[in-house]
Amino acid sequence: LLRLNLVSVKHLMQIKMRFLVLDADKSGTIDKEEIMDESGKDHTPHPEIKYALEALKSIHHEIEAMQTERNKLSVEEKTRQNDEFQAIATKKTNEAALNKTWGRFYKQAWFKCLVTSLIWVSSGIIFYTQWQQWGFFQSLYYTIQAGMSVGFPLPSEDDMCLKPDIKGVAGTFIYPEG
Repeated sequence: LLRLNLVSVKHLMQIKMRFLVLDADKSGTIDKEEIMDESGKDHTPHPEIKYALEALKSIHHEIEAMQTERNKLSVEEKTRQNDEFQAIATKKTNEAALNKTWGRFYKQAWFKCLVTSLIWVSSGIIFYTQWQQWGFFQSLYYTIQAGMSVGFPLPSEDDMCLKPDIKGVAGTFIYPEG
């Protein structure tokens, strides 16, 4: 850490001095008893350590209370409780997995492209079937051709639009030959 300039020499010496204070038995390691020992000379536990120890003690007391309550239950009640807890945990896990899967699914680039393409094709089919009175497959074909030829010269619509049997607005326009 010192070579990487992540800590100063002064800070490193403060850490070492704090370690020496906590290492009451001079073993080179800090044991649980040394941290929890408040009777040592010149030893005042850090406020964060005190808070963490109090939180651990309260959690420990809660767990002991739950265990004593559980020991009073019959085997059938314990089994029923376990089954209920397991069903709740399984349900929460399944919901979380489903939410996580869907959350990843609709954010994927391929999914966005697929939805955009489907919207493009369906709107093109609706447009050409209504505006040109073409059939479904002809509208599908022309929608795909129009989408794939973006940026290229337009394909010639003369064969499609100037046929006498097509009754549509586009048949009255003049298109350049491609």
